[in-house]
Amino acid sequence: MIEPLTIPGNTNQARLLILDDEPHIRTALVEILNLEGYFTQEASSGAEALELLCQEPYDLMVLDLNLPGMDGVEVMEVALQLNPDLLIIILTGHGSLESAIAAVKSKAVDYLLKPTDAHTLICAISKALQERMEQLRQRRLVQVTLNALRQIETPASAPSPFIPLFNQYSNKNQNNSNYIQTLFLRYSYFIGIVY
Repeated sequence: MIEPLTIPGNTNQARLLILDDEPHIRTALVEILNLEGYFTQEASSGAEALELLCQEPYDLMVLDLNLPGMDGVEVMEVALQLNPDLLIIILTGHGSLESAIAAVKSKAVDYLLKPTDAHTLICAISKALQERMEQLRQRRLVQVTLNALRQIETPASAPSPFIPLFNQYSNKNQNNSNYIQTLFLRYSYFIGIVY
C-alpha cells in the first residue's frame, strides 16, 4: 500500500484524483481545485484511475458512478483495496437509491448530484480532509503514547497495566477520540503528569 502524502495541518496540500468520463466536467473540476491549491490529477476511466492509484498516493478521489467499462462502484471497491485510507466523494448525474446504498457500503464520505456548484464540492472536500487529519492526529497520539509507555518500562519494573488497553485501542477504536483521551488522561494521572 502506498502511503498518502497529506501534510498535517494543511489540507490544501492533499493529492486529489478526479474520475469522470465527461472531459468538460473533469477539466473544470481540475482547474477549480488547482486554484484552491490542491494537487489534482484526472482520469477518464476506471482503469486509468486505478493505474494512477497504483503509481502514486492520493488522499481523496472525486468519482462519477456512470463510467465506460468498469462502473464507479467497482472502481471504488478496488481503489479502497489499494488504499484503505482513500477518501471518496461521489459526484454523479445518475443518482439512485441503489448507488447511494453502494456508496455508503463502500465508505464514500459524501454523495453529490450533478450539477453541483463549486462551493459545495470544495466544502465537501475540505470537510472530508479535515476529518481525516483529525483521525491521523489521533493515530499519531496513540503511537506516541504507546512509544512513551514502552520507553519508561524497564525489565525490572512491572509492566504498565495501560499497554494492553492502548494496544486494544490501536486495533479496534482508532476513530474514537473520547476513548483515547480517557486512556491518556488516566495514564497521565497514573504516572503523575499534571495538566
